[in-house]
Amino acid sequence: MDSWYRSDVTHACMEGLVKRGLLHGWTDAAEWLVPDREDTPAPPNGYIISFAPFHECGLMVPPRPFFRGLLHHYQMELQHLNPNGIQHIVAFVVMCEGYLGIEPHFELWRYFFSISLIKKKERGHENPMPMGCTGIHLRGQRAAEYMPCQLSRSNKGWHSHWFYLKDDPTAPLPIFSGRLVEEALPSWPWGPPIKEKKRMHDLVEVITFLKTHGLRGASVIGGITRGGWHP
Repeated sequence: MDSWYRSDVTHACMEGLVKRGLLHGWTDAAEWLVPDREDTPAPPNGYIISFAPFHECGLMVPPRPFFRGLLHHYQMELQHLNPNGIQHIVAFVVMCEGYLGIEPHFELWRYFFSISLIKKKERGHENPMPMGCTGIHLRGQRAAEYMPCQLSRSNKGWHSHWFYLKDDPTAPLPIFSGRLVEEALPSWPWGPPIKEKKRMHDLVEVITFLKTHGLRGASVIGGITRGGWHP
């Protein structure tokens, strides 16, 4: 696995996440582990790779079925996401559950969002990246209907903030394989079928109404990172 950064996560960093309610406290069950000085991840059995910024953006464990379903549908592992992608997913889940009063709706997700593959440009070549290689984007033509979501313009350094997270056997995430995603799946940019768009008309109208009455991604994310939601 090329291009991994040696982890700079410390016990103090992890305890900071615990104190903010963003991560479970460490017990004899060893819910998380701080890496040693290895150059590339080698998680023990039953552990996956996570990043401290993911939890600062609202990722909690065990994750919601919708979150796990997205990873399985798009054939991604957790490390293939990036902090902004985590924010998009978490905010969408909270919007559905907390403001629309429904379970997260996959076709509504596809109505608003698409997935693209990000590659690292080096010396005129584009090479696959082991982490943060998938971009989650709000479809431009849907921006007028969706709540404004101001994401961080720079997450510089997040790649080195990784640690070992114990996978919950009752709500497992994809096993860490270190697989490089070299090609985007044809289904990544797909939106919902036309008949589903018609069925979602009322939901989209409600979202637009809430937007005109002050619904903002910043307030949704703020509620999450204070430990109030478990996407």
